[in-house]
Amino acid sequence: MQYSLRIASVEDIKILDFIHTENMKPYVEKLYPWNPQLFRNNFIADDYQVITLDNKVIGFVKVVDSDTEIYLAEIQIANNHQRMGIATHVIHSLIENAQTHHQKLWLKVLKTNPAQSLYQRLGFTLTSQSSTHYIMEWSSSQ
Repeated sequence: MQYSLRIASVEDIKILDFIHTENMKPYVEKLYPWNPQLFRNNFIADDYQVITLDNKVIGFVKVVDSDTEIYLAEIQIANNHQRMGIATHVIHSLIENAQTHHQKLWLKVLKTNPAQSLYQRLGFTLTSQSSTHYIMEWSSSQ
């Protein structure tokens, strides 16, 4: 399965918002009320990469990169394309990039989101937490 990445455009907002809502609403609502406008109101197309498969949008990733660290701000795969290894592959690419450039790689995950098990499996460990999120960092020692 060969997916590809491209920079998002403003035309992608509808499908990306749908994927985000479908994936995150159940987990967010366990902690606080869902705000259906939050994603759209904060969407800046250039901050996102769209994941496509067979020219169809199946997800997106938002990464904030600096000289010293890579922050995986968000990765979302449409429900009907989950458990196919796509997110794992994208995250492995980030791990390789962090290793190559000697950068810290970290993320935040809602405490109610089962994706935390994926992150643990890929070598992320808990470094701190807030009332709603686990802060995890990838470590080469795993």
